[in-house]
Amino acid sequence: MKSINAAKIEDCIGLRKQGCSLGEIANLTGLGKSTVSVLVRNVPLNKKAVRRIEKLKKAARKKASIIRMKKIDDKVVVIRNELLDLLQGWKTLNKEQALIICSLLYWAEGSKKESCVTFTNSDPHMVQIFLYCFRKAFEIDEQKIRALIHLHEYHIKDKEKNYWSQITNIPLSRFNNSYMKPHTAKRERAEYHGTIRIRYYNSEIATRLKMTYNVLSGLVLRV
Repeated sequence: MKSINAAKIEDCIGLRKQGCSLGEIANLTGLGKSTVSVLVRNVPLNKKAVRRIEKLKKAARKKASIIRMKKIDDKVVVIRNELLDLLQGWKTLNKEQALIICSLLYWAEGSKKESCVTFTNSDPHMVQIFLYCFRKAFEIDEQKIRALIHLHEYHIKDKEKNYWSQITNIPLSRFNNSYMKPHTAKRERAEYHGTIRIRYYNSEIATRLKMTYNVLSGLVLRV
């Protein structure tokens, strides 16, 4: 550290005692922030000074958080635009594209043992995507689609049935009796609408979905 005259050191100490931050002291004295930190690190502070410094730290953290979130938002916009350019051809899905998406979702969330198509999830958006692709990829008989929702005791059954009926475009008449399970969680989740199980009784389609993701994974891994 370069030699600093006594008057400047006293200025730093006095400003610190008033509750000035390191940055404020550096700006007012013309010294580097690291130098100021060394000079005032042992300065005793009264409660008023401590409160002011803590308030400044809190404001600085909030500002940094806003800047960080802005950078993240900017990156998200850039990535989204890149993907929109990359996936231009997927704006309107053809049957083959729908089959691939549907099979991959089924691989993740579908039943692997049953001879019918059974898909279970609690994410409304994922359920909508699965059903959209399922209906696009196959010539299905809507009368064969059945739904069942798993709810906690705090759910209002009719309200949640109506919610999932709108999400899935499956009439209430094709919903089986809801399964009510005891609520053991510590808190209720207002945004959680239970889990829906969608079932379509067609063994050939179930087999085709399973074979699609198996063949696709084999091509990707060159198995």
